[in-house]
This record gives sequence, structure tokens and C-alpha cells, in this order.
Amino acid sequence: MQDANGAAYSIGIDGGFRTSCESARAGRNDMLKWAIFFAIVALVAGLFGFTGVAAGAAGIAKILFIVFLVLFVAVLLFALLGAKAISNR
Repeated sequence: MQDANGAAYSIGIDGGFRTSCESARAGRNDMLKWAIFFAIVALVAGLFGFTGVAAGAAGIAKILFIVFLVLFVAVLLFALLGAKAISNR
């Protein structure tokens, strides 16, 4: 959705309005939270001897963490390059 000025926004779960930047930031934080959750599940399952569950949860946690890390680096590079391009004008 867009407002009268052309800025994109969405309606959050709590009913509040978010800009597209806020929605994207919330999604990346959720991915990191899920990676941490699966890492904790893997540790607890490993402590209780459920090695199959621990291996599966650890694998999911690794994949989510790597995806989060790649997205973080990409956004950081785009921000730095964008700031550099703006400052050169």
C-alpha cells in the first residue's frame, strides 16, 4: 500500500502501520530469532540424548544464521555504497 506521498507501508500484526523499511527490518530480526531458537533446541535435545533431533535443529539453525548473515552483509554494503553515492553529489 502507498500513502498520499507515495511512501510504501503495511499493516503489522498489532494493527499498527509500518513503512516498508520497518517491515524488512522486522523480518530479518525474526530470522535471527528463529536461528537462535533452533540452536537452543539443538543444545537441549543434545543434552537429553536426542541426537537425531539435535542434528536436525542444528542444521536448520546453521542455515538460518548463514542466510541472516548474508542478508546483513548485503544490506550493509548497499547502505555504505548508497551513502557514498549520495555524498559524492
